[in-house]
Amino acid sequence: MFINKEKRKFLQRIKKIRNEIKLNNEKIEILESINRNHHVNLFVEKLELKNHKLEMSLLFLKTQYDVRKKLNEWD
Repeated sequence: MFINKEKRKFLQRIKKIRNEIKLNNEKIEILESINRNHHVNLFVEKLELKNHKLEMSLLFLKTQYDVRKKLNEWD
């Protein structure tokens, strides 16, 4: 039971991060389609950096999930 709860928590966090990355990508596309100026460029760069950090978090979560899954298989 505990394992399923933990698994569900991991999967929810992964889904949340993926959705945030998707939303940020949509914002970037919109910003790039409007008049590009210095302010817009800076905002796009911030969103891209935020996405990079989110992708690293996602990778970390997936790795952590995979490791725990393997450990549980051995029990």
